[in-house]
Amino acid sequence: MNARRTWWWGQGNALESSVVENLSETLKTRLSERFPSALKSNVALGDSVADFVLEIPNRVIVAELKTGDPDLPIPSSTVRQMKLFAERAHSQYPRREVVPIVVTNYQVSDSDKEVLAKEGVRIISLSSPLNVDALVSDFVRQAKMQEETSA
Repeated sequence: MNARRTWWWGQGNALESSVVENLSETLKTRLSERFPSALKSNVALGDSVADFVLEIPNRVIVAELKTGDPDLPIPSSTVRQMKLFAERAHSQYPRREVVPIVVTNYQVSDSDKEVLAKEGVRIISLSSPLNVDALVSDFVRQAKMQEETSA
């Protein structure tokens, strides 16, 4: 039996679970097209594994995809996890700026946004219908935004 789950994205919009499940691979593929040989999947940062790391000159982007029921808040462990990833990435890439990014369909409250921003974590919120081109552009824009604020 080939059962499919459906993720509801608020106001009656839905995405099939296969789209969400394939999002990681789709995003990795599209980013590797834009940044050949810079993308590393499932990178060990200490004893934890980031979904992917993008090694760009002078910067390292540590990305984590958090998907689930979009009516729920982002897991409370996200701030600690991203802070840990950033600390470990700083250790592994001491001469590079580290840009942690969370891609999520969860609800992110203003207070969570504030805490994540304070830790230097960028948030990319997924919307429905999912537009992968826009997601990749937003991802690249977030990485460049960090570069502009550091200049």
